[in-house]
Amino acid sequence: MHGANSTQAAERFDRFIHSCLEHRVRCICIVHGKGYGSAQGTAVLKEQVLAWLKNMDAVLAFAPAPENMGGAGAQIVLLKTPESD
Repeated sequence: MHGANSTQAAERFDRFIHSCLEHRVRCICIVHGKGYGSAQGTAVLKEQVLAWLKNMDAVLAFAPAPENMGGAGAQIVLLKTPESD
């Protein structure tokens, strides 16, 4: 999502999460950036991503990524295991 506007980020986030759930991916990294390129110089996408993650039933937990994976500009997310059919 890094470099996207809010509308683009929402679409990418939705597609990515649904694809991960469909393919039973449990741990993902979402790069939202640190906000240095935004008009206000604030992390707009970061705040949106955090809000989306907090409101998703499919998310077990999330935390800032380690520095070598994006640090404050990314989140590591643990998704719930889909129930067996």
